Amino acid sequence: MNYADGNGIKICYEIHGDGYPVILVHGFGSKKEAWVAQTSPLAERFKVIAFDNRGAGKSDRPEEPYKMEMYADDIRGLMDYLRIDKAHIIGWSLGGMIVQIFLLKYPDLADKAVLINTSYKSFGGGGDTSFREMYVRRRLEELEENKKDPLATFLKSARASYHYESSKEMEANTKKEFFGLWSVEDVAKERTIDPQTPRDIENQAGPLEDFYTC
Repeated sequence: MNYADGNGIKICYEIHGDGYPVILVHGFGSKKEAWVAQTSPLAERFKVIAFDNRGAGKSDRPEEPYKMEMYADDIRGLMDYLRIDKAHIIGWSLGGMIVQIFLLKYPDLADKAVLINTSYKSFGGGGDTSFREMYVRRRLEELEENKKDPLATFLKSARASYHYESSKEMEANTKKEFFGLWSVEDVAKERTIDPQTPRDIENQAGPLEDFYTC
């Protein structure tokens, strides 16, 4: 495990492979380990950098309201620390929103960008922010459920996040290794390590509202 001093915080990161750098930016309520299925294949051709956003995993969790620009500046800080002048950058969900702000703020630092299961930047205000409360409520419920039964909690989320056939296959055999990389039991166990606190969830949710209303 490695730590970078970037943008005034400690950022936990991992590097896999060698070649042109690719930076992975994870989603809301997640951490760098969520990229387990993508890291190894990408590392066959690229230097893959996966890191924990502020308020997640093993990175610092400052007690202050977060802003989208903070997340973008964290990536810039990590790149400066690693002496990376330019990189491909991939963002998933909240990570995709962060990448959009990063591209607007630091266009010369990105070569290509990939946005996965995310949303577009809304300018002019007036957006519906009720989704923020929904995200927070769902994550807080999941946090409590995970303390009692991590396996059942993951399977419940998988029904909404994965294809129907895949989620049924996961429920039928929680020990099966998918793509030789992970099993349901592996993922459920990983989700109990360095979990977010309710305050972390609230801090991470703030930028979601900023993204749509600024």
